[in-house]
Amino acid sequence: MVRRKSIARRLPYIVYRVEPTDNGAIAYKAWIGDKNGRLIRDKRLGDATLTDWAAEPIKGQWIVSNDTDAIHGLPEEVRNGLWEFDDALRKAMG
Repeated sequence: MVRRKSIARRLPYIVYRVEPTDNGAIAYKAWIGDKNGRLIRDKRLGDATLTDWAAEPIKGQWIVSNDTDAIHGLPEEVRNGLWEFDDALRKAMG
């Protein structure tokens, strides 16, 4: 996978919910966000799941695509999954 430093400069802002599931996977949910990083409830973009990962358990958290510190605070496998999800969403949006 190509390594990158950030998804922060990509517009529109996307608000993610990253949380563990009961079966040990990681669930990603995404919404369009406003310029202040708040999600717009009726603008849900999609869901994704990371099932194969070996990192330590994480706590559920909200992440805005321009919050570089929060993104880099995720375990590497979870962060790479988030980047792949972001790429897929932006490709689908055109």
